[in-house]
Amino acid sequence: MNAWLLSMRAPSVFNNGSGVFNSRDAVDRDKEDSQMLKNGNNMSNHILPASSNLLGICFVILNFIKLSKIAGETIIDEVSAISIVFFLISSILSYMSIRSEDKSMLLEKTAEILFLVGLSLLAIISVMIALEIAR
Repeated sequence: MNAWLLSMRAPSVFNNGSGVFNSRDAVDRDKEDSQMLKNGNNMSNHILPASSNLLGICFVILNFIKLSKIAGETIIDEVSAISIVFFLISSILSYMSIRSEDKSMLLEKTAEILFLVGLSLLAIISVMIALEIAR
């Protein structure tokens, strides 16, 4: 999150439900906010679920191609398998980035690049399937 989004959050001191204001939680939340700003965008928290969902979609596409018996006629299944590998590696690296403190930025950037390559391949697969169905 950037500083502008952090400033849009609720005030640091809040009511904990019992009518008593608790400032300890507010201090912990402010520490988390400053840590997020220090670590950058924290894209790994977004890459991991998106990458794993798209990994599942690629498996569905691969199974659809195998069941429709057009696997030998097109390269859609090969491109889908390559996309699966990119999303799998991206998921692993983004998880490692979340868990690691030392090389988290390098792992996150690598996961982001692999995710974008897999996403591009998935877009190409979509166009290829649309053309195959129209044929």
